[in-house]
Amino acid sequence: QRGIDLEAEAVAAYEAATGNMVTVPGFMFAEAEQIGASLDGLVNADGALEVKVPDSTTHLAYIRGKRVPPEYVAQVTHNLFVSGRRWLDFVSYDPRMPLDLQMFLVRVERDDAHLQTLEAEVEIFIGELNQRITQLKETK
Repeated sequence: QRGIDLEAEAVAAYEAATGNMVTVPGFMFAEAEQIGASLDGLVNADGALEVKVPDSTTHLAYIRGKRVPPEYVAQVTHNLFVSGRRWLDFVSYDPRMPLDLQMFLVRVERDDAHLQTLEAEVEIFIGELNQRITQLKETK
C-alpha cells in the first residue's frame, strides 16, 4: 500500500532529479501479441519508468547492489518488450532517507536480441494457450 500511496511522489522526485517528463499510460498492449503491461510511466519520446517504494532496508540493499534487483529483471524486460521503448529507468524511492539517498536509479537499455528470443517464447506460449482454449471449448 505504501508503494501505491507514494508512487506519484516518487515520479515527481524522478522528474525533478532528471528533468524528464513522465506520462502515465495505463495498461499497454504489445501490438503483435496478446500480452500487455501496466507501466508506471513513459518518459519523453523513447523511455519508460518502473518505480518501487520499498521499506528502507530493501531500498538500501538496492543501492548497495548497484543494479536492477534480480526479482525485477523479468518485469523490466517485459515492460521494454510491450512498450517498444529504447530504455527504462528503474527507480527505488524512500523519502525517509537523507536527501542524497532517497532515490536509486538504474537505466536499462533495450536488448533487441534478447527481446527477439522473448518474442519467440511468447509466440509459443500464446499458441499453446490458444490450443488449450480450443480443446476446452470442444469438450463442452
